[in-house]
Amino acid sequence: MTNWAALNHAYGSAEDLPALLDRLETEPTGELWGELWSRLCHQGSTYSASFAAFPWLAGVARGEDDSQREHAVLLAGAIVASTPDQAGPIKQRYAAEITGLQSAAEELLHHPGEGYVYRLQAYLALEGVPVWGRELDRLVHGEYEISCRVCGLGLLVTISDADGSFSENPSGERCPLRPSPPVDLRRLGRRLHELAVSVNEHALASNLQAPVRRGGMPRLWRGFTT
Repeated sequence: MTNWAALNHAYGSAEDLPALLDRLETEPTGELWGELWSRLCHQGSTYSASFAAFPWLAGVARGEDDSQREHAVLLAGAIVASTPDQAGPIKQRYAAEITGLQSAAEELLHHPGEGYVYRLQAYLALEGVPVWGRELDRLVHGEYEISCRVCGLGLLVTISDADGSFSENPSGERCPLRPSPPVDLRRLGRRLHELAVSVNEHALASNLQAPVRRGGMPRLWRGFTT
């Protein structure tokens, strides 16, 4: 039995969580899920109650309501992704729950449509993939930051069909980018690209073709594959 009063969330004592979890079981609204999210993973911060909620989240993920399963998977994935330094202990303590959440996340990957990149990102987080378990959604939003593997300079990468893709250094200098052919993608990049294509998520698949600078900038996926 979880002693919620001995734990904390974003707003203090977690003694109010049982009541919120009970309400979610009978009234599973997006608003209540938002309340739970703000307590357990507030702006990327996690708390002792965040991890203690894994058994409950795993229970929801075993249900038949795909919408609720998705809420549980996304929140669990965000908690794991927000605590990479604690991923080992968390996985050890909640191994059974995380296995169940991973299975639910994998099943949800067969459901294309709105929010697909977030389902895929949660799956990667629960799988223990570094970086992309919390940053993959930036590929859809079209902007993310990397460090050049050649000079170490910070670069802002922008992916855009309208204006063309480019990288921009801190001085504002831009360099055109072109997508890698799918055959050139490395392990994780190729796996995600093939998965996106298989469910007709072609826009995401296109963004997963990590851009390279004309002239030889190392492909982004080379630094982040597992």
